[in-house]
Amino acid sequence: MIDGDLKQTDLVRRYLEKRTCTELIDPVLEALGWTEDLGTREETFIHIRDGRRRRVDYALYVQPQNTDQLVLVALLEAKHEGLPADRGLTQVKNYAAGRRERIRFVFSTNGHHFVQYDRYTKIQSDLCSLDCFPTPDKLVEQLAKSRQCELRRSGISIYAHVVAVWVPGCAQASHRQNAGPHH
Repeated sequence: MIDGDLKQTDLVRRYLEKRTCTELIDPVLEALGWTEDLGTREETFIHIRDGRRRRVDYALYVQPQNTDQLVLVALLEAKHEGLPADRGLTQVKNYAAGRRERIRFVFSTNGHHFVQYDRYTKIQSDLCSLDCFPTPDKLVEQLAKSRQCELRRSGISIYAHVVAVWVPGCAQASHRQNAGPHH
């Protein structure tokens, strides 16, 4: 009967996680601007390292200006509200590493709090209230600022149009009028 108990425990865990997504996470993400056209719930993909089918709870996209194409900017793994917010961090890091897209930011949440992990700098945020989750514009602004720093370190000039192509509201992070390289 142990197998039956494990199956029942797994079903209960899945139910609690889906309830956390539906009742706690979805309303907050939508209020922050992560509408259905910018976020996919339960996106399935093939892991490039092992060829197995995987499912991430949320794939978050932004839409660059003057295009209909969406760009994947972050993954979010949800765990039920009774677990620590960072419980899904290792799992979502693995998901990001197994995708073809280069995903900088991953998140883990329990519906009340979240942690953010920057896969490039290897920096993990402190525990934050889910109400403070970054909006699409804020996440793009983080990407734009980090991109400016990377380009400055490599000695490449940054022009306003390079970063401003992401989304409206992001252009203020790129107002540089310097034509020469930065060192």
